[in-house]
Amino acid sequence: MRWLELAPGARYEGFLAVRTVAVQRTRHGSPYLDLRLWDGECEITGRYWDYDGSAPVPRTVILVSGTMELYNELPQLRIEEWRPAGSNEYDPALFVPESGRDRQEMWQELAGLMGTVQDAVLRVVLRRVFADAEFRRLFQTAPAAVYYHHACLGGLLEHTLSVARMVDQMALQRSDLDRDLALAGAVLHDIGKVFEYDWGGPFIEFSDVGRFIGHVVMGCLHLEKALAGAAGVPELTRQKLLHIIASHHGRREWGAVVEPALPEALLVHLADLADGELYKMQAARAEARGERWGPPVLGLGRRIWAGD
Repeated sequence: MRWLELAPGARYEGFLAVRTVAVQRTRHGSPYLDLRLWDGECEITGRYWDYDGSAPVPRTVILVSGTMELYNELPQLRIEEWRPAGSNEYDPALFVPESGRDRQEMWQELAGLMGTVQDAVLRVVLRRVFADAEFRRLFQTAPAAVYYHHACLGGLLEHTLSVARMVDQMALQRSDLDRDLALAGAVLHDIGKVFEYDWGGPFIEFSDVGRFIGHVVMGCLHLEKALAGAAGVPELTRQKLLHIIASHHGRREWGAVVEPALPEALLVHLADLADGELYKMQAARAEARGERWGPPVLGLGRRIWAGD
């Protein structure tokens, strides 16, 4: 049973993944464990007051029993007992959520959009990027984030498809935009996320290269690798696509290497931003579970109206 289905005072027993562990002290100086726990859909605070010197290991799974409580209007779990879980006691897939959409259907839809690109050079670029079967598999499986939006298996594909559809529709309204360039840039803008995350354990986490370099630079490097030795791709076209990837976060303080200098790059940035923010708002509405206002959501900093 998930957190959000439990009322204050309800009993809980189940397997939970441990994100962080900290030893804190009460006002009277007694030590207790402050845990961030993950049930596969959402994160919650766990408090173990009877701390005796032993503690769960972060990024492992534990079997927990306790009682749900409210603290500052937010749910938390008062842990009464816990123990490490054996690897054969739970399914690791329970802790890494999946996109609500079928990955094969999404890929077919994205491939269909790529097939509408009329520019012969851009068609070559897209074919070369997705020619490798292992890269395609990873692209269809990877999450799009650790926390904020599309943090699920297939999340990268779902997010990319959504951004590409928005860019396509908006570009068709503007005769002064290069629709093919914008659409190709939308498809490629987050390809570096294939390498940025590790989703093999109970959490989606950053990979080493994700922490060292990040998906924006990795996306540029992967495009360069895919185009190595490609004949007939003009240098200016290559630079424009690299610019869209490098600038898609919009501002340097938001992680952009450069800020958009092409209208097509600005369009991709705006669609990327809109899709991420809308996803977070819809997730907040879903978490409200019938309440008029959703709970505070990480990455939004405010409550979202969830009524009719």
